[in-house]
Amino acid sequence: MHSFRLRLLATCLLLAAGAAHASTADSSATGELVRIELKDGNSLVGTVARESADSLLIRLPSGAEITLAKSLIASRTRIDAQVREGTLVRLDPNRSRLLFAPTARPVRHGTGYLAFYEIFFPYLAVGIGDVLTLAGGISLVPGATDQIFYVGPKVSVALGSGGSYLAIGGHYANTFSSSSEGVAVLYGLGTFGSHTTALTVGAGYGYAESQFSENPLLILGGEAQLSGSIKLITENWIPVGGEAAILSLGVRFFGDRLSADFGFYYLTEVSTEGFPFLPWLSFAYLFGS
Repeated sequence: MHSFRLRLLATCLLLAAGAAHASTADSSATGELVRIELKDGNSLVGTVARESADSLLIRLPSGAEITLAKSLIASRTRIDAQVREGTLVRLDPNRSRLLFAPTARPVRHGTGYLAFYEIFFPYLAVGIGDVLTLAGGISLVPGATDQIFYVGPKVSVALGSGGSYLAIGGHYANTFSSSSEGVAVLYGLGTFGSHTTALTVGAGYGYAESQFSENPLLILGGEAQLSGSIKLITENWIPVGGEAAILSLGVRFFGDRLSADFGFYYLTEVSTEGFPFLPWLSFAYLFGS
């Protein structure tokens, strides 16, 4: 049964890889888009094709171009979207993570997000320079005699402009009253594909009681955006030399700034009675511009 589950996981990841290749091969236009608010109350969305001291050349999703005098513009805001075959498609605002594990993508410079994992575990992350992500939080479990604090920095490097990245980072957690060193994991991973469909592959080493684990923990993840508001996500933890793996599948619903994840985790090689899956629920709000 265990080998069957791993074969099924490998098949899903291969299918996601094919989807990622198809997405990156799409001839649709991609790039950073802006929303222009005009002083007369009108607005338009497009890519800044050229800019001078007193004007902007805006390329609309349809391909048409408009030259605007800067004196007519009230504001200009970058938006997280793509143009596909002349249609504007919103992107997931929380692409720097899967369900729980990180992707190699950074949190965009000047932005951040506040997430709540399983309601009681808030997580705040901010992006610096499109390279460094600083994150952490403190648990808020009602009735607990002690709470957990955790931090998770990450450094990302872009591989071209298509949405692929490499990253190294770590997570550390401890309790406030504990005299121990806490526990940590150091990891390296890559996210390969596009902004909408990608694979995340990596490995991490745990640290506890003043020593690193002998064997790494493999991280295999995949994501496929189905529309401008829905994405499928899988996140899987497979220990090298161990018996039990943690598998998951979830769906993300998102708008311009708010996202909500719902899914299930499953621990292999563990006998359980009743419902064998651990439900996962999280919310995240993107702030900044």
